[in-house]
Amino acid sequence: MSFGNNSNTLTYGNLTANGSFGNLASNIFSSAPSILDYLIVGGGGGGGGAASPSDGYASGSGGGGGGGVLRSFNTSSGDTSTPINASTAGVLTIVVGAGGALSTNGGNSSITGSGISYSVSGGNTGGQGNSTGDSSTVTGGSSGSPSIHGGSNGGGGAFTRTLCSGTPPNATAGGQFSVVVGGYKGGGGGGAGANASGQSGGAGLSSSITGSALAYGGGGKAYSGSFGTTTANGYGTGGRGSWSDNEIAMNSYSGNGNCQQLNFGVVQYNSPSAAYAGGVYLRWSGNVPSSNVGGTLSTVGGDNLLSYTTAGTYTLIF
Repeated sequence: MSFGNNSNTLTYGNLTANGSFGNLASNIFSSAPSILDYLIVGGGGGGGGAASPSDGYASGSGGGGGGGVLRSFNTSSGDTSTPINASTAGVLTIVVGAGGALSTNGGNSSITGSGISYSVSGGNTGGQGNSTGDSSTVTGGSSGSPSIHGGSNGGGGAFTRTLCSGTPPNATAGGQFSVVVGGYKGGGGGGAGANASGQSGGAGLSSSITGSALAYGGGGKAYSGSFGTTTANGYGTGGRGSWSDNEIAMNSYSGNGNCQQLNFGVVQYNSPSAAYAGGVYLRWSGNVPSSNVGGTLSTVGGDNLLSYTTAGTYTLIF
């Protein structure tokens, strides 16, 4: 097919030209995809700051909430929107939200273009542990919007010390010192797919735009060395909270055979951590974009998949 000799207005997508085009074949323009399915994940919330409990208490900061998740390709999830028409959207601006630093919410992720604007918020930071380990103030962060799921209160962290008595080396349990009072650990952060439970982070939202089911936007745990309970990768996952106690009743024997109480101060068992960045994924059939700097292009099931998983702002042109 050719456009022939004409002086009409030629329009393709957002490109409009006037004048005489001569004999032009229709393939002078690459064929942009008409439909772009997308998955947008907000940055995760950071863990709370390190707890500093008073003598005799345990305390912990809450885990960060997972970032929100928005999809265009799964109508059963409740978080869907209309796929993007690439032929009319023009230049797309892609923003990948950073994971929150300690005591900081995660950044938003978004896709904007002509007539479209989709934004997903990062998760909220977890609560700061207080000096007495009151569980009502040591909650985990909630996930971002959409798909908001909250964090939970901290769980019991009570502990006791075995105290020394007798004459060394024949020591027995018990003694004249008071039992150390227990406190609370922080709560896990809420995930995009489920609420947190105790110190465990809430589950992320399962999506398969990459060709296999992965969980995005999981909530951070409050005191474990690992992150959310079901995350297959870290995108949009909340940061870990901490757990610490004050070692008021560390006991040792003095030279005269008596038991001596020593105070070694706060011992932090797990340090809080920052959260993971979000991600933006686009999937379509058709030609590849003319400019996709910062994105990773791959093929999944015959479709093109473009992924942005490093925090920053990018430009996409079809």
